[in-house]
Amino acid sequence: MKNCSFSYNGPDKDFDRGYAYASTALTRADFGLIYGNKHMCRELAETAAAHYHAGFFDKIIVSGGVIMDNVENDILEADALAKGLEKNGVPKLNILFERAARNTQENVVNSKDILHDKGLFADTHAIIGFGHAKAGDRFLMTLAKSWSKVLPMHVQVAPRQVFNGEAQACKEFERERQFYARKIPAYTEMGYLYPVDHDNLSEEISDYALRMGQGFCSAFPSSP
Repeated sequence: MKNCSFSYNGPDKDFDRGYAYASTALTRADFGLIYGNKHMCRELAETAAAHYHAGFFDKIIVSGGVIMDNVENDILEADALAKGLEKNGVPKLNILFERAARNTQENVVNSKDILHDKGLFADTHAIIGFGHAKAGDRFLMTLAKSWSKVLPMHVQVAPRQVFNGEAQACKEFERERQFYARKIPAYTEMGYLYPVDHDNLSEEISDYALRMGQGFCSAFPSSP
């Protein structure tokens, strides 16, 4: 089986490869899905665009109904993400909009509804999600719980300052990461999350790639 290799073929030679912090194994998916975050749409959009140009999917869902922070005019997360994708060479016709979600579960459930409405749901078998790395596996576990029929994959995206190794940002990021990690057991017990074994998931992704005759990579590159 061949390995996936990263290659950017977009319009801007100075494109930043993104801020991948840690990832599941990856193979080509039917859709990308960006979980909105009002503080770091730039990094999420750039990282997802990099994966789009590397051939991991042809269409991407931008999800988020929260108004962005620190912007001149009110704009929803989904629209800010779409602007970032377009800026980095993703055609608007390949972007699907979900503008109502207020939390991670709604990101997934509402995106499913959109694909149902467009007649695309039945043919969706694999998803690659992009979410803020401070929440760790929560995005992946929500996808596995709320969309159990798809193969879940995920890329954790770090803020620019963390990716660049700025000490204070890294310290704050680690504190937030531990805060969110402590929430996972309770959320799992309440039925919001599904536990994911990364070794088993890697095998599932590898098997899926083999069945589909496409490339597979054990982890996406995590540095520029």
